[in-house]
Amino acid sequence: MLQSDWEAALRLLAIRPKTIQVHSSLRKVRHLPAEAAVIGLLLGAQVIAQSKEPSMDVATVTLNLGMPRDKVLQMVKQAGYKVLEMAPVGNETRVVVTQADIDKDIVQRMVALTFNDGELFFRNGSLVGVLREVASSNINTDRDLALSLYAIVKGLEKEGSNSFCSARTTAQTPIMDDPGVEVKELALDCDAGKGVYRTIHIRWATLDSTKDQVHVRVFLELWRLQFPVAH
Repeated sequence: MLQSDWEAALRLLAIRPKTIQVHSSLRKVRHLPAEAAVIGLLLGAQVIAQSKEPSMDVATVTLNLGMPRDKVLQMVKQAGYKVLEMAPVGNETRVVVTQADIDKDIVQRMVALTFNDGELFFRNGSLVGVLREVASSNINTDRDLALSLYAIVKGLEKEGSNSFCSARTTAQTPIMDDPGVEVKELALDCDAGKGVYRTIHIRWATLDSTKDQVHVRVFLELWRLQFPVAH
């Protein structure tokens, strides 16, 4: 709780800081004013909220950064999903989460590398990143895209991760071996604190021959810097 929030809470309850005392006896705690008890609950909830690692849903599973790799994969499999190992990126290993029949169908296995329920990134045996597509089948018009982005940013507002954000653009090498396909991305990185970021990725491809724009895809990513920047 920030100092301003603390002072506001005290003004709201019309008590002074010096009247709040910490008692080692349950009997004495029982006789604390109700206002002091409320402040204690608020402070306790704030400490718990600050100590909890950021989370993101992948399919039907809620995952927190810092969770051990074995536990993450166990939770995903218990929820009825399959995992597919991908090529590592630097010192991070990657795993795809999917419902596709990747064990028997080589085609579905290849498709799952691009279209899946999410990607998980691990470093030193711990979860450090989660990436998933948002509204993959519902973005067909400009209005669909606007509503999707509105919902994502609204979620960042509720979480408080929208205060410090920066935008960047990239031109990616197409997945298909076709020089006539141009792939671009707009990314919005928002600082969630303690070296953790939430990023909105907007990706699309354009066919040079026809100038047609391929389906726009929007992704939400939760990730942690390898070397967190001190705040």
